[in-house]
Amino acid sequence: MPPLLNNRYLIISSLGSGGFGNTFLVEDTHMPSRRRCVLKQLKPISNSPQVYQMVQELFWQEAAILETLGEQHNQIPKLYAYFAEAGYFYLVQELIEGTTLEQKVQAEGLLPENLVKDIVASVLAVLEVIHARKIIHRDIKPANIMWRRWDSKPVLIDFGAVKQLVNIEINSQGQTRSLSVIGTPGFMPPEQAAGRPVYASDLYSLGMTAIYLLTGRTPQQLDINPQTGEIGWRRYAASISPDFAAVLDKAIQPHIGDRYTTAQEMQSALLRSTQHFLSNPFSGQRRTNTTKTQTSGNSQLPVGVIAGSLIVASSIAGFFVYRFNSFSPKILNGEYSREVNSLAFSFDGSTLASGGRDRKINLWNLRSEELLNTFGEKINKNNITAIAFSNDGKFFFSGDSSGTIKIWHRSNSNQSIGEQKLAHTSIITSLAFSTSPDILVSGDSNGTIKTWDVINRDQTVELQERFAHEKHSGNRVTAIAIHPTGSKTVASGDSQGLIKIWNIDTGKAKFSLQEAHTNTVLSIAIRTDGNLVSVSRDGTIKSWNLQESQAILNSEKPFNYSDTFHSLAISPQGNSFAISNNEQIEILLIK
Repeated sequence: MPPLLNNRYLIISSLGSGGFGNTFLVEDTHMPSRRRCVLKQLKPISNSPQVYQMVQELFWQEAAILETLGEQHNQIPKLYAYFAEAGYFYLVQELIEGTTLEQKVQAEGLLPENLVKDIVASVLAVLEVIHARKIIHRDIKPANIMWRRWDSKPVLIDFGAVKQLVNIEINSQGQTRSLSVIGTPGFMPPEQAAGRPVYASDLYSLGMTAIYLLTGRTPQQLDINPQTGEIGWRRYAASISPDFAAVLDKAIQPHIGDRYTTAQEMQSALLRSTQHFLSNPFSGQRRTNTTKTQTSGNSQLPVGVIAGSLIVASSIAGFFVYRFNSFSPKILNGEYSREVNSLAFSFDGSTLASGGRDRKINLWNLRSEELLNTFGEKINKNNITAIAFSNDGKFFFSGDSSGTIKIWHRSNSNQSIGEQKLAHTSIITSLAFSTSPDILVSGDSNGTIKTWDVINRDQTVELQERFAHEKHSGNRVTAIAIHPTGSKTVASGDSQGLIKIWNIDTGKAKFSLQEAHTNTVLSIAIRTDGNLVSVSRDGTIKSWNLQESQAILNSEKPFNYSDTFHSLAISPQGNSFAISNNEQIEILLIK
C-alpha cells in the first residue's frame, strides 16, 4: 500500500476489516490541520473488467448520495472525498469521536428505557432522510451506531448500500446478481437474509438494536418461537413499559406485512407509546413542590411539560402547551453558584447553554439530562450575558459584560478559539448566528447592533465586522433571531417592547412592529415556517406571520409565569422555553 493514498491520505492505523474491504484512520495531508478522517477501502469481488466499469459508475452515483445525506443530517458522517485507485474504491468520511452503542453497553451495562427511546427516535429521524433518498442502510446494529462524544447523539455509520456495489457479478445472460448478503445475522430480517431488503428491514434491525441495548443479549441469545418465528425477549427486560415493548415487538415481526412500513409510521407509534412529543427531550422526574399554572379560559393549565400519563392542552400563540399529570417543569439545577443571565438552545434543540454571574458556561444534554461540560471556568473574567450556537452545534459564541465576544469549540473547554475584545462599548445582551455565509449578529445595552463575518483560520476563528447600526435608539437590545432558512431576515427586540425586522446583508430595516409588546421583549424565535414567536414581560406570548413588508399577528395568549426570572430563551423550532432564576433552570415545552 503506498505511503499516501490518492497522494493525500496518510494511514495512521487500521480500524477494522471485513469481507468487503478495510477501514483506516488517516490524516489529510492537504489540510493545514492534518484533519483525521475515516477511509473505507472497497474492492470488487469480481475481477471482470465489465463488472469493474459498472461498479465504478454506480460507486460515483452512490458516493454523491452519501455526500448529500451527510449535508442533510448531522447524524450521518460527512463525506469528504471519494476516488478509485489501483483497483480499489475509497470513501473518505468524517471521523466520529465517541464509542459504538455496543461498546457503550459493554462498558456501562444496560441502558435505561428513556435513553433507548430517545436513541430509537433519533435514528428513526435519520432513517426518514435516508429512505427518502431511496437508500436502505442494510446493516443497522449496535456496532454501527456511534454515540458521539461531544453531543451524546447516535450517528449512523457503515452504510451497507455501498458494500452492495462491490458485491456483484454478471452472469452468462448478462444479468447482475449479488454474491453474498449484506447485513449481520440476527440483526437483519428474513427477507434481507434472502437478498430482498426493503425499508422495513432497517426498522427490524433498529428494533433488534434497541432490544440489545435493553437486555444486553445478542439476537442469537434470545428465544425464537419455531412455529411463528417471533422473538421472545421481554422476559429479559421485565421492567420495560408495555407500550414501548409493543412498539419493538411490531418492528421485529418476521413477516414484512406485520411490521411498520416506514420510519415515520414507527416514529408516530413511539410518540403515542410514550404519550409525549419527542420534541420534549426529557424523561421527567417527580417533584413534590407545586406546579406553576396559567389561566386559559376557564381552566388552569400548568405551563410545565414532562413525561407522564394524561395529556391536557391549552392554545398558546398558535401552538400548544402540554402538561403530563403529576410532573412539574424539567429542572436543571445545582451546577452554578450565582444567577443565570443567559440561555441558548442549539439549532436542533438538543443542547442548552447557560451562563451568568459565575462567569462560566454550562452545556446541558437535554436528552440524557446530563451536564456535558463547563467552559471558561478559570479564564472568564466577566459575567456571561449572551450565548449563541453555530448551526452544526460544534461552535458557540459568548458575550460578556465587558463587551467581549468569545468563540468556543465544544471539544475544548479550557480555552476559547477566538476572541473579539471590545466588540461593543457596553454590555453584550444578545447574540444570533446564521450560516451560508457564517454571520454573527450581536446587540448591546445601548441599542447598537453589529454584524460580523465568522472566519475560520485553521485552529482559530476570527470575527470581522461588517457594519454597526443603532437600530433601537438607545434602548437595550434584548433579543435577536435570524430566519433559519436563508431568507436573510433578522428580528430584534428591545426593552421598550419594539420589534424590528431587517436584512442581514444590507442592515436596512424592512419594517417595525411599533407596539409589538408593552414591556421588554424577553426572547424571539423565527421558525422555519416563517412564524415569529415573541415573549414579553408584559405577560404575553405572540405568534406573528412574517411577510415581506409586514407581520400579521396570528394569536396572543397570556404567559403568566409567576416566578421572577433572569433569562428566557425560545428554541429555534419555537417549541420549547428555557427559563432561569437564581437557583435553577426550568424547561417548558410548546407544541
